Amino acid sequence: MLECNVVVLKNCFRLCVIYRPPPSRTNKLKNSTFFEEWSEFLDRLVVTPEELVITGDLNFHLDNKNNCDTRKFQETLRDHGLVQHVRGPTHNHGHTLDVVITRENSLILKTVPSVQDPSLCDRKGNPSGDHLALFSALEISKPPRERKEVTYRKLRNISTDDIIHDLVNSEIFQNQERPLEDLVNLYSTELSSILDKHAPLISKNLILRPNTEWYTDDLRVAKRNRRKAERRMRKTKLTIHRQMFRESCITTNQLLIKCKKDYFSSKISEIGHDQKQLHRLTNDLMGNKREIFLPEHEDDKLLADKFCEFFVGKISIIRDSLSTTNTSSSDSNPMRADIKFEEISGTTQKDLIIKTNSDYELVSRAISGRSFGYFIGSFIGGPLVDKLGNYCDLMIAISLDGAAIATIIAPYSSNVGMLGVLLVIGGTFEGVINIAGQKLILNLWKRKATGPLHILHFGFGMGSFIVPQIANPFLAVLAPSLDITNASSINGTKSPFVIDPVTVTATTTNNTIAVIFLKESKIESAYLIVSIIVASLSVVFFLYQFCNRTTVYTHVHVPGEIKESNFRKAVKLVDPATCADGNRCFGVQIFLLIFLYFFNAVGGERMYSKFIRSYAIDKHKFSGDDGSLINTTFWICFAIGRLTGLLTGRFIPVRILIVIEASGVLVTAILLEIFARENDLALWVLTCPMGFFLSQLFPTGIGWGDFHVEFTGIAITFALMGGALGGVSYLWVLGYLYEYQGYDMFLHQLVFYGGCMMFFTIIMTIVGIKHGGRFERDTERHTDENAVELDELDEDITCINDEA
Repeated sequence: MLECNVVVLKNCFRLCVIYRPPPSRTNKLKNSTFFEEWSEFLDRLVVTPEELVITGDLNFHLDNKNNCDTRKFQETLRDHGLVQHVRGPTHNHGHTLDVVITRENSLILKTVPSVQDPSLCDRKGNPSGDHLALFSALEISKPPRERKEVTYRKLRNISTDDIIHDLVNSEIFQNQERPLEDLVNLYSTELSSILDKHAPLISKNLILRPNTEWYTDDLRVAKRNRRKAERRMRKTKLTIHRQMFRESCITTNQLLIKCKKDYFSSKISEIGHDQKQLHRLTNDLMGNKREIFLPEHEDDKLLADKFCEFFVGKISIIRDSLSTTNTSSSDSNPMRADIKFEEISGTTQKDLIIKTNSDYELVSRAISGRSFGYFIGSFIGGPLVDKLGNYCDLMIAISLDGAAIATIIAPYSSNVGMLGVLLVIGGTFEGVINIAGQKLILNLWKRKATGPLHILHFGFGMGSFIVPQIANPFLAVLAPSLDITNASSINGTKSPFVIDPVTVTATTTNNTIAVIFLKESKIESAYLIVSIIVASLSVVFFLYQFCNRTTVYTHVHVPGEIKESNFRKAVKLVDPATCADGNRCFGVQIFLLIFLYFFNAVGGERMYSKFIRSYAIDKHKFSGDDGSLINTTFWICFAIGRLTGLLTGRFIPVRILIVIEASGVLVTAILLEIFARENDLALWVLTCPMGFFLSQLFPTGIGWGDFHVEFTGIAITFALMGGALGGVSYLWVLGYLYEYQGYDMFLHQLVFYGGCMMFFTIIMTIVGIKHGGRFERDTERHTDENAVELDELDEDITCINDEA
């Protein structure tokens, strides 16, 4: 139903348009329900003071007087003082379905409604519709056409000689030594008076008419033929003439649609890529008026000054924010716990674009080479640590020096290929450092290694936070209005002073533009400082290796028949039985559980850290700043969890600790699913425990594995590969679900992840309790060996006594 008040000058009436769908099994509508609602509607409507006009399609056969529904409908109208004016069939099947209802004594209808064929057509011009049209005149005035007052000057009628004469004789050329403000006022008043003299303002009232540029001559002829056919049909009332009129209507409608379509298509083609003109054309099509609404003001000059102050201030704010953005390290995440010296490449990404004459895409590909190198280092580091376990300090020292050298050379790369190779080398050294460092912690602390492992990973995050702060003072600052994103080649000229701007010519395929730097890039110094810090750390590990090494390899001659072949040594190196005291079945179980554990632990961590900001913005409508803030909150709690792990790993057994952490993740995920789908506060609050528990899963998993088997370099590599595969898999799956199934799939996937973590943790706990820890098995073995030695000593003493 549509109900509205129509006001034309002093005339006012209420128009109601009603449609009642016919009852069916699908809509389950009943006539009794309609009559109840119809009576309530009329009770409310008849008490209004305005004239009433009710029209629409009620789907009652009002021509059938014997129909009970028809009688009931007519009785309802009489009870409310209303009358239905339509006489004759309004449907092509010969029934009266449409109505025009007014008050009994109303004079708003000037003529009785007449039924005519409207010859309606669809978008393609084909006949459509099964209802006839109702025509009736109302006793209301025709609304006047809209008028608009415009002011203009006849500038073309100005005589050039006369206006030059008046300008020369004006006070502008006679008083040139006045103050600046007086001269400005003089120019304004004199020029305005001269212009008013030669081209005074003229006001005119215009009648606003609709745009009919699409109205062609062919359409005019078609409409003339249609009117001729209509007059002939009304005069003769023959069926053949009625059919001719209908065909004429169809032809005219098809031509009308074609004319409008061709006109607006040509307009859009002429506009091309001009979005402003396209937006204006769209507004015209939608009937939007081009009106400018200004704030209330008394003086136009004061209003113009306010606008000027606003935009000048806005430009200053934008420039300040762009300068701050150029000097900040927004490309890095200060709480990532997997990068140390390599973090500088992300912070200096824009400067590397300048150094390598490239763009964001190419430099991003080069930086991604660090991950490829990390995989290489993981594969190399595992066998190296197992083969040369006594030289872990030396491996770390050499890797630190190698990474420092690659870091120093990186900013001097002349092309992206060289930069990518250096970053791959640095990533390779990083992978070796990761495995060797964790193996050192496990060897030093043994069954109490869980706490120190948390501190180790916390240190990675601290390095990721410190490195961007070192690089910030040396980054280039681009002029606020310029950007180098689309530059295909950049040739820079260095200035001898830091404070001088640097002019860079950015050559594109179409034109050449000048790019101005407020401060030139000196990232070579930043890379050098980071490299010196990294290389200085290697000195400590060299000292540990050569001055404080307590274990020395001794070469014992082994008979040839029991020497192991190189192939057997390689097989033994990767054999799970090597880590599990010869129990291959137990070793395979631990390796499989460790792989699945890290697959889910790292996958869940990457999933939450990468999607929490997007989910907060997309689902909860956070602003960009709030989304970044909740992401930062997650990483802060993540770092706090790593630091807290030092105490929890010290005083809580690793078997219990891993269950507590997995339970915390599952409970937090369930609470997020229940409360955080619509509640912003719940999302903020529950993000903190999620970051806290997620941070401890990785180091605790390493500690749990070393508690049950000897966690060799191959075992650490196996865990890292599981984590890498899990991170990729979780992000791919959630990316697809998030895109095609909705934003809530983030929380659903989080609950699934928490359930998987709890499931595998329980299985790991059962397997661990069944077989016991390796330190417990070592204690039992030593006890058995001591018991055997005591038995042998007792036998010797007995033999001596017997001989005596």
